[in-house]
Amino acid sequence: MSKRTKITAIIIVVAAAAIIAAGATLAYFTADGGTKTNTFTTGEVKVELSEPSWKPENGSKYGPGDIIPKDPQVTNTDKTDAWVAIRVKYSLHSGFLSYENFKNKLLANNGLDFQLGDQPNQWTKIAEVNENGQLYMYNTKLSQGQKTEQPLFNNVPIGFNNIELIDGQLPTFAIDVQGFGVQAENITPEKAQEELINLAFN
Repeated sequence: MSKRTKITAIIIVVAAAAIIAAGATLAYFTADGGTKTNTFTTGEVKVELSEPSWKPENGSKYGPGDIIPKDPQVTNTDKTDAWVAIRVKYSLHSGFLSYENFKNKLLANNGLDFQLGDQPNQWTKIAEVNENGQLYMYNTKLSQGQKTEQPLFNNVPIGFNNIELIDGQLPTFAIDVQGFGVQAENITPEKAQEELINLAFN
C-alpha cells in the first residue's frame, strides 16, 4: 500500500447541509421551514452540523435591513478525534457566485461576521474557489461530544440600499453550508488542511 493510499484510507469525510434561501414573497431555510440537521457517518467518525439560533417562528420572509439568524456549528459525536471544516456556497436565483459578488449584490457592507483568527476557538479560511465557495477550518480538533465553541458566523445581514433587484423584486438567494471532517490521529493541522481542501473541492 502506497503512502498516499495509507493517508487516504484514514481520511473520513462527513457532510451535512443546511441551506438558507429567501425570496421576495416567500423564504425558506429548509423544506420544513426550520434548520435541517443531518448526520452522515463513515467508518469511525460521526459529525453533526447544527444552527441553534434559527427557529421556525422567526419567520420566512426577508426585507432590506433584516438580520437573519444563521450560526453553523459542528459537533463530533463519535469517539474518533477529528479536524473539521465548513464550506459555504452562495447563490442568487439558483446561480452560484463568489462571496464578494454575493455580498455586493445582497448583504450589508460588512457582510457575514465570520469568526476568524488564530485562537483555538476561531476559524481559518483555508481555500476559496470562486463560485464553488469558501472553506473554513476550525483551529482545534474536536474530541467526542465536543462542539465548535464559535459558530462560523452568527447571522446574515441583508443590505438596505445596495440590493440588486430582479425585475423590481428582491432576489431569491441561498447559502449552502456543508461540513467535512478528517480523522485527526496521525495527521498534522497542515496535512488536515490539504485533505479537507481535496475533499471539499474535488
